[in-house]
Amino acid sequence: TTLATAICAALVSHAAITLSASSAAAQSAKPRGTLLIVGGGTQPHDLVVQFVGLAGGPGRARIAILPMASEESAESGAEKKAELDSLGPDSFVIDVTRQQADAGSIVKLLVRSLPV
Repeated sequence: TTLATAICAALVSHAAITLSASSAAAQSAKPRGTLLIVGGGTQPHDLVVQFVGLAGGPGRARIAILPMASEESAESGAEKKAELDSLGPDSFVIDVTRQQADAGSIVKLLVRSLPV
């Protein structure tokens, strides 16, 4: 199991993103989750507020920040944590190398840290 697998499981569980087995079912079914698609860089404040709400809201949400895609991962992780903390969730940064990401201990950390 890799970090990517654990992250995917946590995100799917937290955001309640569901996929339909067929396109016919997808067309007739009501949406049952929320998908927020963002690229790199800064996200609009309203989107971050919505994300915190979807994750459980202030005082309830637990959000893992995984900033490894940034060249300045420590700095960008700290900035995102400060932004999220101002909105009330329990947020934490997990900044690991590629080698660490493939280790089972990081996966265990994620599984213990986030409800899956």
